[in-house]
Amino acid sequence: MSEKIDLLQRKLKRERAARKQAEMLLEQKAEELFESLQQLEASNRELGSIVRRLDRMTVEETTLGTLLKYALEPTDLEQFLQNALELILNSSPWLCLLPKGAMFVASGDSDSKSLEMIAEENLDAATRKHCRKLPFGTCHCGRAAQCKELVFSQCHAHHGQYVEPHAHFCVPIICNSQVAAVLTLYVPHDHELIDRDRVFLLRVADALSMGIVRRRVEEDLKKAKYEAEEAGRTKEEFLANMSHEFRTPLHGILSFAAFAKKEIDKGCYEKVPVFLDRITHFGDVLLELVTALLDLARLENNRADLDCRPHDLRRLVNIVVGEMESLGGERGIRVSAITPPQPAFALVDEGKIMQVIRNLLSNAIKFSPDDSMVEVDVVAEASVVRVAVKDRGVGIPPDELEVIFDKFSQSSRTHTGSGGTGLGLAISREILRTHRGTIHAENREGGGAIFVFELPACDGPDAVANHEEAACGVAVP
Repeated sequence: MSEKIDLLQRKLKRERAARKQAEMLLEQKAEELFESLQQLEASNRELGSIVRRLDRMTVEETTLGTLLKYALEPTDLEQFLQNALELILNSSPWLCLLPKGAMFVASGDSDSKSLEMIAEENLDAATRKHCRKLPFGTCHCGRAAQCKELVFSQCHAHHGQYVEPHAHFCVPIICNSQVAAVLTLYVPHDHELIDRDRVFLLRVADALSMGIVRRRVEEDLKKAKYEAEEAGRTKEEFLANMSHEFRTPLHGILSFAAFAKKEIDKGCYEKVPVFLDRITHFGDVLLELVTALLDLARLENNRADLDCRPHDLRRLVNIVVGEMESLGGERGIRVSAITPPQPAFALVDEGKIMQVIRNLLSNAIKFSPDDSMVEVDVVAEASVVRVAVKDRGVGIPPDELEVIFDKFSQSSRTHTGSGGTGLGLAISREILRTHRGTIHAENREGGGAIFVFELPACDGPDAVANHEEAACGVAVP
C-alpha cells in the first residue's frame, strides 16, 4: 500500500513540475508575443508617419506643379497671384491655414518702396483698407519685404480693433535679388512654425517668383517691341519730313538754275541776278536746315560743346529782344521784356540759351497778329530762373502742347507754310535738357500761347570758379 502511495506522490510531483514548466514556457511565449505586438505597433506608427509624409510630399509637389502651370498660363499678374493664393489656401491642410490671405506687390523707387495689395481672399473691409498700401519696414508684411526673410508672427491684432487672435506667415517673393511681392497667410494664434513648413513656403515663393519674372519679361518684351515699332515709325516720319524739307529748297535751286541757264543761252541777262538771288535764298534755307540737323544730332548724342558760365538771363533776354524789335516792327508788333530788379543768374552757355530765346521769340512774332504785343517775362526764384514768351496768336490745340516739340512738328493752327525748318522747338528742348532745364507750352488766357523754360539758378559771377564742376552739358536721364 505504501508503495502505491509513494508511486502516486512521485507521479504527482512530476506532473506539478511539468505543469510549472509549461506555465513558464507559456509565460515566455506571451512575453515574446507582447514584444512582437509592440514592435508591430511601432512599425505601424512608423509606416503611418511615412505614409503621411508621402501624402504631404505628394500634395506639396502637386501644389508646386500647379503653381508652375499657373506661372506659364497667359494670364496677367493680378489673375496669376489670385489663382495662386486660392490654390495655396485650399491645398495645404498641414499648415492649418485659416481661409484667408493676401498677395502684395512691391512698388516705388529705392527711397520710398511700398507694398500694394493686388489679390486677397476673405479679408474684411477694414483689413483691406488698412493693408491696401504698406511701406517697407512697417507691420509684418513690410518687415518681410525689408529683411527679405520669412516672418512668422503670433497673436496679432489689426489696426487697434479687436479681432480674433491669429498668426501670420509673411513670405517674401524674391526676383533678381529684389523683393517683388509678399505672400501673407493666416493661421491659428497657437500654430507653431516647423522647418518643413518653412521649406515648403520658400519653395512656393520660388514658384511664384518664376511666374512674376515671366510676366515682367513679357511686359518688357511688349514694351521693347512697341518702342521698336514706334522708333521705326518715327524714323519713317523723320525721313519723310526730312525728304520734304530738303526737296523744297533743292527744287527751288534747280528750277531757278534752269531758268538762269535758259536766259543766258538766249543772251538775256536782265533776269539772271534775280534768279541768282533766289538760288542764294534757297541755298541759305538748305544750309540752315543742315546746320539745324547737325546741331540737333550733337545735342541728342550729348556731343555739343558747351561753355557754361554764370550769366544774368535779364541781359540775354534784353539783347535778343533788341535784335527782334525790327522783325516785329515791320508788322506793328511790339516786343517787350519784363525783368525783375534782382539778378537772374544761371549757369549756361550764352550762345545756346540766346538761340533758345531767339527761336521762341521768332515763332511768337511769326504767328502773332499785326499790331499786337509779344512779351518776355523773366522771374528769378531761389532755385530756378523762369523765362516765359507770351504772344496773342491763335494758340495751340491742347493735344498738341507736347507734340510741337518733336522734330519737323508744327501746330495744326500754325502749319501754314510760313517758313522755318520745324526743328527750332526740338533744338530748344535739347539745349535746355543739356542744361538740366525744362520747357513746356501752354495756352494763354484770352488767346495766344506761352512758352516757358526754366533753368537751375546759380549764385552769380562768384560761381564761375566752380562752373567746371557743374552738371551743364551732361544729359539728364
